[in-house]
Amino acid sequence: MGKSPEVVVDPSPFRDLLGMRIGKLQPGRAELELDISPTLMNFVGRLHGGVVATLIDMAGTLAGYCLPDSDETRSSVTLSLTVGFTGTATSGKVRAVGLKRGGGRKIYNSTVDVFDENDTLIATGQGTYRYT
Repeated sequence: MGKSPEVVVDPSPFRDLLGMRIGKLQPGRAELELDISPTLMNFVGRLHGGVVATLIDMAGTLAGYCLPDSDETRSSVTLSLTVGFTGTATSGKVRAVGLKRGGGRKIYNSTVDVFDENDTLIATGQGTYRYT
């Protein structure tokens, strides 16, 4: 079962500015949601790629926050991030699903898929993170 995101994740003014919400959060998995608004669009009226990259980074980071069989959490910083776009979104909601794929005591890797409100894949990403 997922842990309550309000308990384990510190406040983030940047996440709040973009309107991102933490959906499910459990060891090795994190889901973020975002309502698309006019302020998040690029110059051709589509969700800005930087917003999608931020979703990928945050979901990948949060996938490593909750420790298995523990109420303990760990914060981390991004070491590398790769983003690939497969589509776009212009309205509705988007959802990022991050999965911790492996790692050791200090460094871990996550993959993230981003879907539009019709569950169509619009981007994928991979990140490497270091626990702080």
